[in-house]
Amino acid sequence: MIYEPSIKKTLNRLSLIACGLSMGLGLSSLAARADGDHAHTIPSSSLATSQRLEMYHDAVTRAALDFVETVPEAQREALLFPFDSAARFSGTETENTPSFCAVLAWCQPWGLQQGVMQQDQLIAMNKLLATALSTGGYQTFLAVMNRHRILGEIEEVATADFMEKVEAECPDIKGGTLFELYEQCPNAGMPQYVSLAGAKTPTNGVYDMTWVWKEDPGLEKRRDQFDAFAIAIFGDIGSDDWAIRFEGHHATLNIHMHRDPKTGRVSVANTPIFLGSSPVIIPQDPIDHDITQQWNWTKGQVLLYATIQNVRAFWMALPEDVQAEAFVASDNFQQHGHLRVETFPPWLLSALEPSIDADAINSYSYVKIDADKLPAEAVWRLEQTFKAYFNNMNSAVADQYQNRLNKALINGDEITLAWAGGELENLGGQHFSYIRVGDLLLEFQQSNQWSAQHDPEHSGNHVHSILRDLTYDWDFDPLAIHMTGAGHRH
Repeated sequence: MIYEPSIKKTLNRLSLIACGLSMGLGLSSLAARADGDHAHTIPSSSLATSQRLEMYHDAVTRAALDFVETVPEAQREALLFPFDSAARFSGTETENTPSFCAVLAWCQPWGLQQGVMQQDQLIAMNKLLATALSTGGYQTFLAVMNRHRILGEIEEVATADFMEKVEAECPDIKGGTLFELYEQCPNAGMPQYVSLAGAKTPTNGVYDMTWVWKEDPGLEKRRDQFDAFAIAIFGDIGSDDWAIRFEGHHATLNIHMHRDPKTGRVSVANTPIFLGSSPVIIPQDPIDHDITQQWNWTKGQVLLYATIQNVRAFWMALPEDVQAEAFVASDNFQQHGHLRVETFPPWLLSALEPSIDADAINSYSYVKIDADKLPAEAVWRLEQTFKAYFNNMNSAVADQYQNRLNKALINGDEITLAWAGGELENLGGQHFSYIRVGDLLLEFQQSNQWSAQHDPEHSGNHVHSILRDLTYDWDFDPLAIHMTGAGHRH
């Protein structure tokens, strides 16, 4: 059975909303003062927060309806789901990372895949994404998607021979990077582009390492992953609860629109947001004049590198005793083979589950510090790190998260911190950060796993990162909320 939104009903409602907004704009300054629950709002507009969110909801609703109109009936079953569908917060494979197996390329995402869309559908879908995100956010998601072409081209020339030769020639050595292994085992003859595997799929919480990647995905499989990026819409578009999920390898976008049935106000949840990149820095291509390769056109470009700089600078700005107390040593990670593991596995610590286990950090070293105890440089770098995720959102939505961060920092709220990896000054090495400010949790990992490597200065050329809101019950049951009369927790 195809889940079909009530399009005509929604359009009628939008017309009423637009009329009401046009009549009420002259009262925006007074309305802003009346928004008591937004007293700390950044004065980024003369419009009240509620008006800005209403207009955002209107624009995204219209773009979503326009997109659905381009989708043939036969494809709508893949696109449209009831709001209470488990597909809104789970993956198509639930054994290991229940929510994000598609992000880690272990399964296919829910939804209508872009690879089966016609041109008019692709245009309408991209218009929807451009409307739902900020201008920069839309470009960031495009960059993550388009990285697959470059990654595939690199993997076409990469080889796993080096790791196999190290195993044969120097069975007793160990190092933190491929270059360190080469220094100890020059007979292995490290090639220009080395393919490297990593932590295998976990089973019952246990994982193993396989550093030799015998079957690189290559260009064809990376194209399959690009085509597999999919969009799913949950609930009647424009109703009291409806949501968009756009997901694929290295990216997930989740937007939940909620209208309070009592007050009529719109609120928007825009987490989880997952962003990844491989490679972070695009290396030199092997044939410098081959302009048929996208690799040739994009060499030297970076993605998520500024966040690498900011998150490491944040740690370096903290007192050394705080750094030491928050450090998770490498003996916490299972070691297999010749390369040393210094960070958590690619599926991170706690934020890749439907509901976050905020106590997972308690099993490791961590530190709690009041925000007002942070040095000015640390505050600046912390703000820049979180802005890298907020700024992907439409400004009407981003402000609410920015306000919460600002409020936590100004009020001196408790911050929970942990990190792992090599020297902080080494921007190309392995690194993991767990940063909880108030009820916003960011996990950021820079690793050398599951990557094709070239530059020994940047062995950690693969990033996974996710922002979660601990106050947002992503997997909540709307029927249970209705039956109990509980309020919504946006």
